[in-house]
Amino acid sequence: MGRWPPYGDEMMAVSAVRCGSCPLAVAPDSGRSDRGLTGSLRTASRDKAHTGYGTYETQDGKCIAAGGIEPQFYASLPAVMELDAAEMPAQNDRSAWPAMRERFGAVFRTRGRDDWVCAAAGRDACVSPVLPIDDAPQHLQMRKRGAFTRFDDVLHRTPAPRFSRTPAMLRRPKPAPGQHADDVLRECGVESAAAAHR
Repeated sequence: MGRWPPYGDEMMAVSAVRCGSCPLAVAPDSGRSDRGLTGSLRTASRDKAHTGYGTYETQDGKCIAAGGIEPQFYASLPAVMELDAAEMPAQNDRSAWPAMRERFGAVFRTRGRDDWVCAAAGRDACVSPVLPIDDAPQHLQMRKRGAFTRFDDVLHRTPAPRFSRTPAMLRRPKPAPGQHADDVLRECGVESAAAAHR
């Protein structure tokens, strides 16, 4: 009987990572009852309800993203925004969320996006800039992680996941329009693109 999986222990490790990460993705939802929270995490936090989790427009017409759901991150937001933490309602007081979202929105509109990024630097406030897609490759984290690769005069997302022994890489240039048309048609039982148009 053949060995399973056929690709050996390395493939088992990849499968284990995938299987192990799925339960972790729902851990915040399943652990909410012990904090006195009810309802799904989506309706409670992510549907533009939770004050510390959302996107806010800034003075320059750009946007800032706040992701302070965890208590330690939410607690860092007042210092970044120059608010009095003592006047902040309890983080999970849902009745206060609408008014606090308006307040947060008003505060974030007093400064430009990059000013807020500087104010949050070095703090665990989970505040980050919302970037246009063309600007994302130049972001410091993207550059440090090598998230983008220039190949064949085109900027591509670097292949992922990355393995030390079998690094993924871009190997072939982009095809010209119609370059592989005949090959694809032959696989479908048609001799050539010219024959397909007869």
